[in-house]
Parts: sequence; C-alpha cells; structure tokens
Amino acid sequence: MLEGMAEMTIAELGVSYRVRNALTHAGYHAVFDVMVELLRGDEELLAIRGFGPKALHELREALRARDVRLPGETGSRGPAVEEPVKESAKEE
Repeated sequence: MLEGMAEMTIAELGVSYRVRNALTHAGYHAVFDVMVELLRGDEELLAIRGFGPKALHELREALRARDVRLPGETGSRGPAVEEPVKESAKEE
C-alpha cells in the first residue's frame, strides 16, 4: 500500500484543515516527507506551531486508514514504513 504514497499530498491524505495547514506551513507537502519525519521521531512534528498531540494522533490515524504500519507498531496491518535504503548501500 506504500505505492503512490510518495506522490500523495497532505491534502489527499484526508486530514483536517488545521493539521494540513500546520504541516504545509512547516514545509511538509508530500505524505512521504511526513512519513520520513515519523521515522526520526515525533519531536520535529510536535515542534511545529499548531501541531500538537491531537494533530499527531489524527495524522497517524489517517496513515493507518491507508494501511500504513507506522514505526514502533506491530501487527499484520499493511507494510511497515522503514528507513529508505541509500543508493550506495544497494550497490554493495
């Protein structure tokens, strides 16, 4: 289910205007960028003005609704979001 997530915009994810507005004003326009940030932890997202624990919960729920298993989650729901493999590591 991760196919197509790289091109999906925050608006297409279906989060509220408040969450979408906070993320886009902070420079996050693609769902992929937010997913990468989630791999690093919640701190950077929670530091965004207007983006608190409720917004983070809403974002996570929207991703789960698309069958994306988030970092730290277990279970059989959808593919896990993992650290992107660098091109140089693939060639070795």
